[in-house]
Amino acid sequence: MRPNHTKMSLCFTCVLILGGKKWALLVAGSKHYYNYRHHTYICHVYQILRRGGFEDENIIVFMYDDIANHSDNPRPGIIINKPNGYDVYYRAPKVLYLN
Repeated sequence: MRPNHTKMSLCFTCVLILGGKKWALLVAGSKHYYNYRHHTYICHVYQILRRGGFEDENIIVFMYDDIANHSDNPRPGIIINKPNGYDVYYRAPKVLYLN
């Protein structure tokens, strides 16, 4: 059930090349299960960047880590970005900000 209040949601990505190194900043500033889409987006972008050659230490992630194991998640420990999709939370990014 969605709480009875309004808050701003934040989700963005930024990719830079500094000093010859590729850097990425991924942010999902919203929390709670009803903002599932923000977390799937960040986790999916992380997987794309890793497959594209970004080093793990050059991907900075800020997000609440409250979706994968949420009681409303029908697939505990898993985050998917489309119906019957693969787990984008697998080998999830090293999250810098948790709950």
